[in-house]
Amino acid sequence: MKKILILGGTQFVGRNLVERLDELGQYEITLFNRQQTGSHIFSHLKKIKGDRETSDINQLKNKTWDAVIDLSAYYPNSLQNLLEILKGNISRYIFISTISVYNLENEISGSIKEDFETLPCALSQATDTSMSTYGNRKSECERVLRNATYLDKIILRPSIIYGKYDPTDRFYYWLYRAKNQNPFILPNNGKDKITLTYINDLVDIIIQSIEIKTHSTIYNVTTHEPFTLKEMTLCMNKNALTVDVQSKILYENNIIPGKDIPLWFDTDLEIDNSQLFKDFEPKFAQFDQSILEMMAFYESLNWPIPKTGLTIEREHEILK
Repeated sequence: MKKILILGGTQFVGRNLVERLDELGQYEITLFNRQQTGSHIFSHLKKIKGDRETSDINQLKNKTWDAVIDLSAYYPNSLQNLLEILKGNISRYIFISTISVYNLENEISGSIKEDFETLPCALSQATDTSMSTYGNRKSECERVLRNATYLDKIILRPSIIYGKYDPTDRFYYWLYRAKNQNPFILPNNGKDKITLTYINDLVDIIIQSIEIKTHSTIYNVTTHEPFTLKEMTLCMNKNALTVDVQSKILYENNIIPGKDIPLWFDTDLEIDNSQLFKDFEPKFAQFDQSILEMMAFYESLNWPIPKTGLTIEREHEILK
């Protein structure tokens, strides 16, 4: 039975991953985290309580694992420290990165592949705690891993992830509106393209990463072909009531892309996942099937008001 160390593991991606690994019953799982989120779940699994940004990480010294799955690395310096502690005691390191590492200020021609330029990371950014440097820090974490030539590693770059337990509500923002058929804003008539990653599909790829023998280092993990926001909402509800509002008007109303209207970035975002299909065996869910699964999940929660994006009241003010 392979021994797996999971850094994180109780919130979104980690919770879904641990549930699946636990169901398989083929792995000896150890969770290392601060036990501040979901401390009551997975009580039957081995847990090590600690903050990876402190000397707590020394608890992992002189322990061996077949694979480490890192869901919580945000700072390159602490990642470098962790790798030194684990050196020689792990067979494979699986790092969950993000497409936020790409330098999207550069001109983009076609879909973004793994060799597209990534963001730099200044010394001040490496220790910054704001979300404005998230992509820079994750990019530098990748460089730390790639420089560890002694290490067998796989770096996965998912796009915007949606699915069960998502604390951000970025995807649910749209599902909630489509379900309730409120007249809601569809920026630029929904023509901007996005690329998403379904959590169940990402979990499958992470698990395959444990076992796969021949592999590259970096993979984009997007699980649907790029589609427009309009196509997405129509898939959620073909009768959804939308109102076309041009980006100029939204900016005049101080609407921030990605924040006030999640998944809208006022540009196309297309990610190429062909490398993943060369080395893995993806069996991705159809988008409409994932919609049904998500609707069933939120039905079980009685469709709470989304925690992110415009409130319905503010949205109606803008529409007036």
